[in-house]
Amino acid sequence: MELTHRPRRLRRTGPIRSLIRETALSPQQLIYPIFVTEGERVRDPINTMPGQFRLSIDEVVRECETLLKLGVGAVNLFGYSPEKDETGKFAWDAEGLIPRCVRALKATHPEVCVQTDVALDPYTTHGHDGLVFAGEIVNDESVEALCQMSLCHAEAGADWIAPSDMMDGRVGAIREALDANGFANTGILAYSAKYASCFYGPFRGALDSAPKSDAAPKDKKTYQMDPANVREALKEVALDIEEGADVVMVKPALAYLDVIRAVREEFDVPVAAYNVSGEYAMVCAAAEKGWVDKDRALLEILFSIRRAGADMILSYFAQHYCVNNTEDSHECIYHHPQRRSRPARRGAAHRCGGARRLYRCHRFRIAGHGGNHQRRWSHAAARRDRPTSAFPGPGSDAQGGFALRINGRSSRGGDGLSRYAQQQTCGHYSLTNGREKSAGCRAVCGPLRFFHGGDSGQFGGIKRR
Repeated sequence: MELTHRPRRLRRTGPIRSLIRETALSPQQLIYPIFVTEGERVRDPINTMPGQFRLSIDEVVRECETLLKLGVGAVNLFGYSPEKDETGKFAWDAEGLIPRCVRALKATHPEVCVQTDVALDPYTTHGHDGLVFAGEIVNDESVEALCQMSLCHAEAGADWIAPSDMMDGRVGAIREALDANGFANTGILAYSAKYASCFYGPFRGALDSAPKSDAAPKDKKTYQMDPANVREALKEVALDIEEGADVVMVKPALAYLDVIRAVREEFDVPVAAYNVSGEYAMVCAAAEKGWVDKDRALLEILFSIRRAGADMILSYFAQHYCVNNTEDSHECIYHHPQRRSRPARRGAAHRCGGARRLYRCHRFRIAGHGGNHQRRWSHAAARRDRPTSAFPGPGSDAQGGFALRINGRSSRGGDGLSRYAQQQTCGHYSLTNGREKSAGCRAVCGPLRFFHGGDSGQFGGIKRR
C-alpha cells in the first residue's frame, strides 16, 4: 500500500511511545486517602476495600514514610470515630483522633501535605454530613460546626482543609474563620461538585458513616448533587472559587469525566478528582475473578482522569501504582535470555517471547526468566514481621528463577521469577549464589545485591541482609 501517513510508525517501540505520550502521571500528582483509627500498631483490614486498612496513628506515620519514598507527598485523612452523637461534637475535639494524627505526622514528616476531611458524618449517630433538626439537614448551623472542625484541624497543623459536606456557603465561612484566627496560609480543597453517588458504598462501610436514623433523610440527595447535572456543577465550582477555595474537586471521578473536563475548560484553578472507593472496589473484585488485569486497569483509569483535566487525583490505588506500574509495564526491554547473562541493574529487565510481567521492589524492577520463556512470574510477598529466608533451588530451579521460603513454605523459582517484596514490607535483601552486583534502591528498600548464577541467566535466591 502506498500510504503517506502511517500512525503505527509512532507505536513501534516503548521508547517511541514514551516520546509522543500526551498525558503524564507521576506520584507527585497523587493523594493517598488514609483511614485513621484509635490504638497502637493497628492495621484493621477493610472488608469492602481489599488492600485498604484502618490504621492507628503510629501506622499512619509509617505509611507516610513509605509514601514519601515512593514520591507521594500528600495524604487525606479520614477519622473512624467510635464516639458519635447527634451534634458531631467529637469532630472538633482538640485531643480527638485526627488532630492527634496531624500533630504526629507534622512532628515526624513535616514535608507531607496533610489534608483533613471536614464533614460530620463519621461523628454523628445519624450519619449525615450536617446537623439534623426535625428530620431536616440544616445548612447554617451545620456550617458553624464545620468551621469549628476546620479550626481544630488547622491548629493541629493541617496544610489543607477539605470540606466534603456540600453545605451552601461553607467554603466562604471556613476561609473567613481561618483568616480571622491566624491561619491565612491554610489551604482549602473544596469538594465543589460532589454527586449523590452509589460509588461511595465501600467508603461508608469503612467509616460506618452511611445515613441511619429514622428521624433523618434516608440518603444525602438534599445536599449532594444530582448525577444528571453538569451545569449545576459549574455553578457550584464558581461559588467555591469566589468564596476562596484554593483547589476544587469533582467526586466521583470515573463516571464524571465529562464534569472534570467541563470544570477544567471553564476555570483556571487547580482541579482535583476523587477516584472513589466504589471505583477501586470494582477493579479489585474483577481482578480477583481474573476478569481484568489490575495493574493495567488502574493505569487506564488514572490516565483517563488525568486526560479529562485533573491536576491531582485522590486514589486508593496511589501506592499500588507507584510500586507496580511503569510505562509499558508488560514489555521486557533489557536483553534476550539466550544471551550471556549480565548482572541486573536498576530499571533493567529481560526480553522474552512469551507471557511475562515486570515487578518492582518499589522503584526497583527485578528481572529474570525461568528457563521456559512461556512461564508466568509468580507472586510471593515477604512481610517485614515474618521470618524470611531463601535458598538456591535445586532441580528445576537450576533452570532459572529462584525459590523463596516464607514461614516454612517455599515458592519455587522453576515456574518463573517470584515477586518477593511489596510496598513497605520488603526490608533489605541480597540475591545470592553467584556473582554479586551491588546497587542502591533509592525508594524504600535501601541497598540490594543481585547475582546471576551462570551463563543461563538464572537467579538462585534471596536472603535478608
